[in-house]
Amino acid sequence: MPLLLRILRIQLGIRQQQREVLQEVRQLKHKCKHLLQIGGRGLREIGVNAMKAVLAHDVQVLYSLHGRKGKRAFVNLRLCRLVTDVICQKAGCDQAEALNFIKRWLPGSGDRCGGRKRRFREAFVVEQPDDPHSQSADYRLLAAAGFLPSHSSQGLDSTTVTVPPTQPDLQ
Repeated sequence: MPLLLRILRIQLGIRQQQREVLQEVRQLKHKCKHLLQIGGRGLREIGVNAMKAVLAHDVQVLYSLHGRKGKRAFVNLRLCRLVTDVICQKAGCDQAEALNFIKRWLPGSGDRCGGRKRRFREAFVVEQPDDPHSQSADYRLLAAAGFLPSHSSQGLDSTTVTVPPTQPDLQ
Protein backbone atom coordinates (compact mmCIF):
# COMPACT_ATOMS: atom_id res chain seq x y z
CA MET A 1 0.00 0.00 0.00
CA PRO A 2 2.75 2.59 0.73
CA LEU A 3 4.20 1.98 -2.73
CA LEU A 4 0.86 2.75 -4.33
CA LEU A 5 0.60 6.01 -2.35
CA ARG A 6 4.08 7.07 -3.47
CA ILE A 7 3.18 6.39 -7.10
CA LEU A 8 -0.03 8.41 -6.77
CA ARG A 9 1.87 11.33 -5.17
CA ILE A 10 4.43 11.28 -7.96
CA GLN A 11 1.68 11.27 -10.60
CA LEU A 12 -0.08 14.12 -8.80
CA GLY A 13 3.18 16.10 -8.73
CA ILE A 14 3.75 15.50 -12.44
CA ARG A 15 0.23 16.67 -13.28
CA GLN A 16 0.73 19.82 -11.20
CA GLN A 17 4.00 20.54 -13.05
CA GLN A 18 2.26 19.99 -16.39
CA ARG A 19 -0.49 22.45 -15.42
CA GLU A 20 2.12 25.04 -14.44
CA VAL A 21 4.00 24.57 -17.72
CA LEU A 22 0.78 24.89 -19.73
CA GLN A 23 -0.16 28.04 -17.82
CA GLU A 24 3.29 29.47 -18.52
CA VAL A 25 3.00 28.62 -22.23
CA ARG A 26 -0.39 30.35 -22.37
CA GLN A 27 1.07 33.46 -20.74
CA LEU A 28 4.01 33.51 -23.16
CA LYS A 29 1.67 33.15 -26.14
CA HIS A 30 -0.44 36.03 -24.84
CA LYS A 31 2.66 38.21 -24.36
CA CYS A 32 3.94 37.30 -27.82
CA LYS A 33 0.57 38.16 -29.35
CA HIS A 34 0.64 41.51 -27.55
CA LEU A 35 4.19 42.27 -28.72
CA LEU A 36 3.29 41.42 -32.30
CA GLN A 37 0.76 44.27 -32.18
CA ILE A 38 3.57 46.78 -31.62
CA GLY A 39 4.38 48.63 -34.81
CA GLY A 40 7.56 49.44 -36.61
CA ARG A 41 9.32 49.19 -39.93
CA GLY A 42 12.62 47.47 -40.16
CA LEU A 43 14.74 45.66 -37.61
CA ARG A 44 15.84 48.71 -35.64
CA GLU A 45 12.41 50.28 -35.16
CA ILE A 46 10.72 46.97 -34.33
CA GLY A 47 13.52 46.05 -31.94
CA VAL A 48 13.40 49.39 -30.14
CA ASN A 49 9.63 49.23 -29.76
CA ALA A 50 9.70 45.63 -28.50
CA MET A 51 12.50 46.26 -26.01
CA LYS A 52 10.83 49.41 -24.67
CA ALA A 53 7.57 47.48 -24.28
CA VAL A 54 9.11 44.77 -22.11
CA LEU A 55 11.82 46.67 -20.19
CA ALA A 56 11.45 49.94 -18.32
CA HIS A 57 14.49 52.23 -18.29
CA ASP A 58 15.35 51.33 -14.69
CA VAL A 59 15.54 47.67 -15.71
CA GLN A 60 17.37 48.31 -19.01
CA VAL A 61 20.40 49.71 -17.21
CA LEU A 62 20.76 46.49 -15.17
CA TYR A 63 21.26 44.23 -18.20
CA SER A 64 23.70 43.57 -20.99
CA LEU A 65 23.26 40.72 -23.45
CA HIS A 66 25.83 38.41 -21.85
CA GLY A 67 26.07 39.98 -18.38
CA ARG A 68 29.42 41.73 -18.61
CA LYS A 69 30.70 44.75 -16.68
CA GLY A 70 28.75 43.90 -13.54
CA LYS A 71 25.39 43.65 -15.29
CA ARG A 72 22.98 40.74 -15.50
CA ALA A 73 22.74 38.51 -18.58
CA PHE A 74 19.64 39.26 -20.65
CA VAL A 75 20.25 36.26 -22.90
CA ASN A 76 19.53 33.90 -19.96
CA LEU A 77 15.97 35.21 -19.53
CA ARG A 78 12.90 33.73 -21.18
CA LEU A 79 11.99 37.31 -21.97
CA CYS A 80 15.00 37.47 -24.32
CA ARG A 81 13.71 34.47 -26.24
CA LEU A 82 10.26 36.07 -26.46
CA VAL A 83 11.62 39.40 -27.72
CA THR A 84 13.96 37.79 -30.25
CA ASP A 85 11.11 35.64 -31.58
CA VAL A 86 8.91 38.71 -31.99
CA ILE A 87 11.68 40.71 -33.68
CA CYS A 88 12.48 37.83 -36.03
CA GLN A 89 8.85 37.29 -36.93
CA LYS A 90 8.03 40.96 -37.52
CA ALA A 91 11.29 42.10 -39.12
CA GLY A 92 11.86 38.94 -41.14
CA CYS A 93 15.38 38.41 -39.82
CA ASP A 94 17.14 35.50 -38.18
CA GLN A 95 17.84 35.10 -34.47
CA ALA A 96 21.51 36.10 -34.78
CA GLU A 97 20.54 39.48 -36.24
CA ALA A 98 17.96 40.06 -33.50
CA LEU A 99 20.48 39.19 -30.77
CA ASN A 100 23.07 41.42 -32.42
CA PHE A 101 20.59 44.31 -32.32
CA ILE A 102 19.82 43.68 -28.63
CA LYS A 103 23.55 43.44 -27.91
CA ARG A 104 24.07 46.91 -29.41
CA TRP A 105 20.88 48.41 -27.95
CA LEU A 106 21.20 47.45 -24.26
CA PRO A 107 24.49 49.30 -23.57
CA GLY A 108 22.92 52.54 -24.78
CA SER A 109 20.35 52.45 -21.98
CA GLY A 110 22.56 54.61 -19.78
CA ASP A 111 22.24 57.46 -22.28
CA ARG A 112 18.45 57.27 -22.52
CA CYS A 113 15.98 59.23 -20.40
CA GLY A 114 18.38 62.09 -19.73
CA GLY A 115 21.37 59.96 -18.74
CA ARG A 116 23.78 61.46 -21.25
CA LYS A 117 22.66 64.98 -20.42
CA ARG A 118 23.08 64.34 -16.68
CA ARG A 119 26.58 62.86 -17.13
CA PHE A 120 27.60 65.74 -19.37
CA ARG A 121 26.40 68.24 -16.77
CA GLU A 122 28.29 66.41 -13.98
CA ALA A 123 31.47 66.27 -16.06
CA PHE A 124 31.48 70.01 -16.62
CA VAL A 125 30.66 71.21 -13.13
CA VAL A 126 32.43 74.53 -13.00
CA GLU A 127 34.23 75.56 -9.87
CA GLN A 128 33.46 79.24 -9.44
CA PRO A 129 36.40 81.57 -8.57
CA ASP A 130 34.40 83.41 -5.91
CA ASP A 131 33.35 80.16 -4.20
CA PRO A 132 34.48 80.31 -0.52
CA HIS A 133 34.43 76.50 -0.33
CA SER A 134 37.02 76.19 -3.07
CA GLN A 135 39.91 73.94 -2.03
CA SER A 136 42.43 74.92 -4.68
CA ALA A 137 43.54 78.06 -6.41
CA ASP A 138 43.86 76.43 -9.84
CA TYR A 139 40.56 76.52 -11.63
CA ARG A 140 40.46 73.48 -13.90
CA LEU A 141 37.37 74.62 -15.73
CA LEU A 142 37.05 78.37 -15.46
CA ALA A 143 33.85 78.64 -17.41
CA ALA A 144 32.64 75.95 -19.75
CA ALA A 145 31.00 78.55 -21.96
CA GLY A 146 34.29 80.43 -22.32
CA PHE A 147 35.87 77.50 -24.12
CA LEU A 148 33.04 77.01 -26.58
CA PRO A 149 33.52 78.58 -30.01
CA SER A 150 31.36 81.59 -30.76
CA HIS A 151 30.48 82.60 -34.31
CA SER A 152 31.74 86.03 -35.28
CA SER A 153 29.92 88.50 -37.49
CA GLN A 154 32.25 87.62 -40.40
CA GLY A 155 30.23 84.53 -41.27
CA LEU A 156 29.57 81.01 -40.13
CA ASP A 157 32.83 79.64 -41.51
CA SER A 158 35.10 81.61 -39.20
CA THR A 159 34.88 81.00 -35.49
CA THR A 160 36.75 82.69 -32.71
CA VAL A 161 37.52 81.12 -29.41
CA THR A 162 37.67 83.35 -26.38
CA VAL A 163 39.31 82.19 -23.18
CA PRO A 164 38.60 84.12 -20.00
CA PRO A 165 41.64 85.49 -18.17
CA THR A 166 42.99 83.36 -15.35
CA GLN A 167 42.98 84.55 -11.78
CA PRO A 168 46.41 85.40 -10.31
CA ASP A 169 47.72 82.88 -7.82
CA LEU A 170 47.14 84.39 -4.35
CA GLN A 171 49.35 82.00 -2.42
